[in-house]
Parts: sequence; structure tokens; C-alpha cells
Amino acid sequence: MKTNITNQIEVWINDQLDLYNYALQIGDTDWQQQILDTLSQKDKYLQELYNEQENQRLWGQFNEINQAMLQLLEEIRTQALDREQLEAIRVKLSELKKRRLTIVHKINSVKVTPSSN
Repeated sequence: MKTNITNQIEVWINDQLDLYNYALQIGDTDWQQQILDTLSQKDKYLQELYNEQENQRLWGQFNEINQAMLQLLEEIRTQALDREQLEAIRVKLSELKKRRLTIVHKINSVKVTPSSN
């Protein structure tokens, strides 16, 4: 099974080749060269796709952690808890905050640029 990125890169290459063939048919050599230059940037485009997918995955994790934290806070708010239960929830919240901070650092390290296709 092909990955989403593999499908996207194949579509992008096919689109570029279709444009090249059209430029060839109409005799536009400047456009042909521009398309060849664009095709030579395939690795850069592939990296951008990967970064975008990784960014989306990380944001998904971030949102899942936020939901878990909200559930724990709701539990504190709505249930009568003894000290042990309350402390256990605080420990879980602290662990979730640490995981969320790690994900934020990863999100900030993934370079996502606007698509230019």
C-alpha cells in the first residue's frame, strides 16, 4: 500500500511532466526549463510533505494530551476525591504536561513551509 506522501509525490511529478509535455507542444523552451528546474527540486518538495505530515501528527498528539488533561481536571471538579486519588491525578497531570512540552519542542523543530505547487 502506498503512503499518502508517495501518492502526493507521484501526483506532483505527473503534473509537472504533463506541464512539460504541454510546454514542449507549444514550443515554450523557457517554460520547459522552468519545469525541469522545478522537477530537480523533488527532494525539497518531498521533505516539505514529510514535515507537513509530521507536524499534523504532532498536533494530533498535542490535542490528545489536552483532552486527557481536561478529563482529569473535570474529574477533580466533579468527584469527591480523597488525598491519594487527588495526588494520583496531579501526578498524571504533571506527566501529561511534560509530554505536551516535549511535543511542543518537536513541533517547533519541524520546519513547515507554505506549499508552492
